[in-house]
Amino acid sequence: YAAAVIVMMLFMTLTSMKKFVAENKSAMTTTLLSTQSDINEFASLSFNCWDFSKFSADQTREQRRSIAEQFRLLLQDEQVAQTKRTRSAKEKYILYARRG
Repeated sequence: YAAAVIVMMLFMTLTSMKKFVAENKSAMTTTLLSTQSDINEFASLSFNCWDFSKFSADQTREQRRSIAEQFRLLLQDEQVAQTKRTRSAKEKYILYARRG
């Protein structure tokens, strides 16, 4: 009887560990894929605004300008990427012909 209980405990432990690993694998994949999106770049940049280590008006003004410029660059990069994604095959061929 004791051997049957031990075998059942081991079986249930291994089964639950297998399920746990499978669930965490999919959750980790989702987390890794979501952290590489452009939305997170904008979010992380917006959280840079809450830097309370700046005390003078000049430091604050410089930080505000820096963050505004970074936002402009991110938006410009996003617009360029959107333009590239929406190009038709004909437009791509025309661009290659101009470069060649």
